[in-house]
Amino acid sequence: MMFGFGLVDGIPEATILANQHTNNAHGIHGHVNRTIDGRVGRFGHKADTAALFDFNVGAYHGEMGITSALEPVKKTIDGTPVPPDTILGPEPNISLDEISNTTAFIQFLAPPPRQILTNHQDRALARRGKHLFTSLQCAGCHAPKMKTGRSEVQALNYKTVALYSDLLVHDMGTNLADICLQQAAPPEFRTAPLMGLRFHVDKLLHDAGATNVQQAIERHGGEAQRSADEFKTLSDEDKQALLKFLDTI
Repeated sequence: MMFGFGLVDGIPEATILANQHTNNAHGIHGHVNRTIDGRVGRFGHKADTAALFDFNVGAYHGEMGITSALEPVKKTIDGTPVPPDTILGPEPNISLDEISNTTAFIQFLAPPPRQILTNHQDRALARRGKHLFTSLQCAGCHAPKMKTGRSEVQALNYKTVALYSDLLVHDMGTNLADICLQQAAPPEFRTAPLMGLRFHVDKLLHDAGATNVQQAIERHGGEAQRSADEFKTLSDEDKQALLKFLDTI
């Protein structure tokens, strides 16, 4: 889901860097991932992409096979020549202006609003869940709010974003590890933004291995292991309270 990505794109690097100094008794110590030219990453499971435009270039190429002047078709793969009859598509087959137009459109996709609970019991349960979200140190990585910087576009200018992410990469444990990517080690992943979480009904976590929010919480390891273990010890009522709060995001 790409709603709110324009706001993420507008968060200053200094704001993200400041989150690195946050630490607590649970041993949470995330760090930024940087692109090859030194910019602070914020997009992708490994926070390996710094800007929305660059993210779109990669999405066109990696997800749809649509190449641009910034992502030319490879003539070799790992040094091995591509067979001449292999269909790779024209080079390039989308213009940078078209990618810029896509980026401009995505910039103004607002994040989903918080769900308003009308039932008194649900509201009380969600309030209890919000307290548990903090006491379990979930907010140590899933920072509830960040703020964009100065922008000539009023919709993006100094706006508070209910992101529920610090945009840092954290150790999630060896069970979830995959590859190195720039400064992100195999078990390190960007804190997934939770805005709009209630619209993600399955395929959670970077590997899409969790089919619901409770499974996603319980699969946390590494820096989040203590929080996950404490969640498992909660009463059924408290678990439902935390899940009810998360369902309002």
